[in-house]
Amino acid sequence: PPTIDSPKDPNTIIGANSPEIGATLASASGDMTLSVPAGATNTAVEFTVAALTPEETSSLLETAALPQGFTSVGPAIEFSAVTSDGSEPVTSFEEPLVFEIVLSEDDLARITDPQKIGLFRVNDDGSLTFIGGRLVGNRLVVSMDHFSRYVVGETVATFEDIQGHWAQADVELMAARWVILGRPSGRFDPEDTVTRAEFTLMLARAMFL
Repeated sequence: PPTIDSPKDPNTIIGANSPEIGATLASASGDMTLSVPAGATNTAVEFTVAALTPEETSSLLETAALPQGFTSVGPAIEFSAVTSDGSEPVTSFEEPLVFEIVLSEDDLARITDPQKIGLFRVNDDGSLTFIGGRLVGNRLVVSMDHFSRYVVGETVATFEDIQGHWAQADVELMAARWVILGRPSGRFDPEDTVTRAEFTLMLARAMFL
């Protein structure tokens, strides 16, 4: 698919796709790209992806219900799309889109574990939902199928009853990526038996189903 550079704000992506061949949209600075595959939409769509200013990001996070151990890394990002005639907003897609953003040296310095970094959706009630992502060099690469407001962040999570356990590092990584959430009591019970329902739920979270 063609790459379409946004001509205006260096921190904003503006462009349209072609449903038959898709498109790769890029900000003028090259720090953000959005790859829209063929078949992601049924019609031509105008996309806007805007990195919020530090002040706007701080204001958004002040009203959000941040999970314990969460640290913001980089700007909040607002994704929006409308049909090319402007008549209808588009928030979900038939195929996953791939978003990439370059993190600054200051952002990278705040990361304690690159495996625990990811993109979080800011829900209408202020809660956050982890949607995934991986750090490739200085770029966060994320697959997404829903548009909203998002923030780049890292979650450091643990449980009191896994300290010194042989699986502590793996459990903490899965907790940081929201695959496991532990018991309502705040414990993990590492020696307990995993039920079929619990395993299915962990698998679904790991695959973002």
